[in-house]
Amino acid sequence: MWLYTTLGFFSCVKDRQSDLIIIRARVKEDIENLKRLTPHLGAIIETPNRDYPFRATIKRFFFDTLLSEIALSVDYPNFKDEVKKKQGKDRAGLYTRIWATTISLEKNRQDRFLKKTENLINQMGKARRII
Repeated sequence: MWLYTTLGFFSCVKDRQSDLIIIRARVKEDIENLKRLTPHLGAIIETPNRDYPFRATIKRFFFDTLLSEIALSVDYPNFKDEVKKKQGKDRAGLYTRIWATTISLEKNRQDRFLKKTENLINQMGKARRII
C-alpha cells in the first residue's frame, strides 16, 4: 500500500517471513517523521541498493493504530497546501504531479461511461426501427 501523507511518502507491505509490516521510504526524513509519531516502529534500516533505501518494521496491531492516528490527524481542508506547509513546495509540487497523473483514471472512467451510453442509445435507436 502506498501512503502519501503530510509526514511523507511510504510503501507498506507484509514481511514475507513474519507477520510484521515493513514500512519503506525513499527519503530518510519521511520515515524519521513516522518514527516520531509512534514508539512502536522498529529501527530504521538503510538499504541503499534497494528500491526504497529506508525501512522499518512494525507489528500489525501497531500499524493499524498508526494508520488510525494518521487519519485522525487530518485537520486541513487542502492536502497539497498542507504538504507545502509541512514539507515544502518541492514535495507539494511532486504530489501535485502525482495527483495530476491519477486524473487519467477518472477520464478513462468517463470515457467508458460515454461509450456505454452511446452504445445504449444506438441499441435503442435500432430497437425503435425494428418496432
